[in-house]
Amino acid sequence: MAKTYRWPKYKAAADAFLTNGGNKYKAMLTAGYTATSADKRASTVFGRPEVIEYINQQKVLAAERHELTQDWIIERLMDLANSGRVLAKYKKVQEDGSIAWDFTGISEAELSVIQAIGVDYYTEGRGPDGVTVKKFRIKEPDVRQALVDLGRTMALFTDKVEVSGDLAERLREGQRQAYQRNKDREKTVH
Repeated sequence: MAKTYRWPKYKAAADAFLTNGGNKYKAMLTAGYTATSADKRASTVFGRPEVIEYINQQKVLAAERHELTQDWIIERLMDLANSGRVLAKYKKVQEDGSIAWDFTGISEAELSVIQAIGVDYYTEGRGPDGVTVKKFRIKEPDVRQALVDLGRTMALFTDKVEVSGDLAERLREGQRQAYQRNKDREKTVH
């Protein structure tokens, strides 16, 4: 794809897009476009074949650099989704019916599914009879979110919104009016 004299600015926008989490408007501002231009031209710049090609190449290079593959992502999501089963064997029921954690013999892989571990100290009782109690807080992964992410990764379901009725007609009319305004502007510029 032939690159135009504007390529350095397009490339700057693409690089900003890749590092800012995919926000086209912010990427355009970072590349030096004005707020008005960023708003109006983002779809044009990011729709250019050479920009699309560049972004895709950079994503592939980043994935290779970090050894990021679909299998790796699926494996990690499966670990999170199965975390309840993995950690269940480390939950021990006490004589009073409460649950305590005992991580004796836990592997590094099993430990990696725990999101956070904290310790709280408090005193039960008052005065000289008070006993200091140590309580662990364990944050387990969000299994539901892991399953949703896994389903999306495997394209088991997609998020689609179908618009019909009055709203669909209003959207089509708005598109028609915008198209007509753009055509009118082009006539007055030439």
